[in-house]
Amino acid sequence: MKTGRMCYVSKNHVIHNKIAGIPRKHKIYASGEGRHQAAIVVTNNQIYSLLLRQLSDEDTVVLEVVSDKAKIIIASMYFCNVCPY
Repeated sequence: MKTGRMCYVSKNHVIHNKIAGIPRKHKIYASGEGRHQAAIVVTNNQIYSLLLRQLSDEDTVVLEVVSDKAKIIIASMYFCNVCPY
């Protein structure tokens, strides 16, 4: 696996429930039906990554990243400091 690059994004700019401002050539991982508050962007297309939908929602994105030597789980989470509940 080549050296990879991943970005953890929160409080995204969203247009029509799609994350805006990130080139389409990158893999953008976000989950849920509403406004996506968290996302992970993988800029190296040679990194094998899989969205774990069971653990992901609008505020949390969890990926499994696999290389020939290791498997890791990474997460991006958005925590609101003023929650409605």
